[in-house]
Amino acid sequence: MPEENILYVCNGCCCGHPEKGNHLVLNDRYAALLKAEGLDKHIAIEKPYCLGPCRLANVVKALVHGRMYWFRQVNTEDDVREMIAFLKNPKEIPQLLQKKQVFF
Repeated sequence: MPEENILYVCNGCCCGHPEKGNHLVLNDRYAALLKAEGLDKHIAIEKPYCLGPCRLANVVKALVHGRMYWFRQVNTEDDVREMIAFLKNPKEIPQLLQKKQVFF
């Protein structure tokens, strides 16, 4: 059975809500960049209502090769690009994302 790789991009009660002081979630960019990198056939994208730690919005988690990674404040185009770079090469977390990684 092939390993499942999933990118979870929070779209909930706080993430993506500028009226609550948070950035918009760049859902279209995630999908476009996954496709452009040829990752859309290997990595599913899910948009759950809430991933939890709302004070860290926008929250993203990635299940890659059986390992879970959590990231906070993934708000900008650069953040999304770095997330896709990480998914392309999960052995190396880009420096920008290292600062945003969360451990539970």
